[in-house]
Amino acid sequence: MKKGVILSVNKRFVTLLTPEGEFLKTKRQEREYEVGEEITFSPAKQKFTLAFSNIHSSFKKRPC
Repeated sequence: MKKGVILSVNKRFVTLLTPEGEFLKTKRQEREYEVGEEITFSPAKQKFTLAFSNIHSSFKKRPC
């Protein structure tokens, strides 16, 4: 189980941001969700994970 803050909700999935900077999805359950709410969840099967540390390293300034 992981914890995360809800970023968006659609018919099938909830997208969350974890404290580690990962964007993950979980299957939507039969309950009300509110953007900004922190929940404990089980991640859905992932194709990829995007972490802030990976983005930052790819945008570092390079010497000219």
